[in-house]
Amino acid sequence: MKGLNVARTFSFARGICFLVAPIFLVTLIAARPALSAPINYGNFSGATVDYLQVTEDANSAGDNPPLFGPPTVSGDSIDFDPVGFNAATQNGGTDLTDGNLTFMIKAKTGHAITNLTIAEAGDVTLGGFGSDTTFASVATRIFLDVVEVDGQPISVVSNNNLSIPFSPSGGTFGLGTDGGGGPIYSASWNGTAAININNFLTSKGVPFVFGATKVNINLDNTLLAISQPGTSALIAKKNANGVVITVNTPEPATAVLALLGLAGLAATRRR
Repeated sequence: MKGLNVARTFSFARGICFLVAPIFLVTLIAARPALSAPINYGNFSGATVDYLQVTEDANSAGDNPPLFGPPTVSGDSIDFDPVGFNAATQNGGTDLTDGNLTFMIKAKTGHAITNLTIAEAGDVTLGGFGSDTTFASVATRIFLDVVEVDGQPISVVSNNNLSIPFSPSGGTFGLGTDGGGGPIYSASWNGTAAININNFLTSKGVPFVFGATKVNINLDNTLLAISQPGTSALIAKKNANGVVITVNTPEPATAVLALLGLAGLAATRRR
């Protein structure tokens, strides 16, 4: 990851840093178009769903895919083990790494996508003696589009207000507050977002019997590191279970029972 060499002087307390960081991060992202060709890993088959057109790209200057790396599928989980997906800086520099991951989840016959879980993990190290001006942060926004329900295309319903909550420290780490001012702070971080697709469809007024059968996912993953002179900051997604997406679907027998129940209810209403 190339440092951005942006000179920054902060005299904020930790809380102000945390307010400024997202704004600063969004500004950097908006200013940088993707500079490299995306990697399309293709399609992957799980137990009850398929992951289609799994593609990653890098949206930050000096970064090239792969960042997430090629996926593996076990059961209904798709797993990425990032290598080199990090942001690192020292002696007053700034580094932003922005990776983008997109794919479609398609339910196999007799199944529906009822729940989606996205988990990420990594570590952070801050070194030297300084304040919260030396810090690192992780953020992941989730863009979700349901495009098919019960095997039938629908007008797309979207949720663009999803994100992964990270711990500890909300995914933002300061050398002053978290590291006691120095000489070193090191920790592992993780986060999980659990999304109930059926509840989402209900909230949007979309009727269904089983649930969504095609869902598009777009993950915008950002790592940010800023250091003051004489200090360093490094934050990385881990190379083991770094990003795991798991889908839960009803068993065919459950789906049949639900359909029979609805048919019985309809017959009762007609009588």
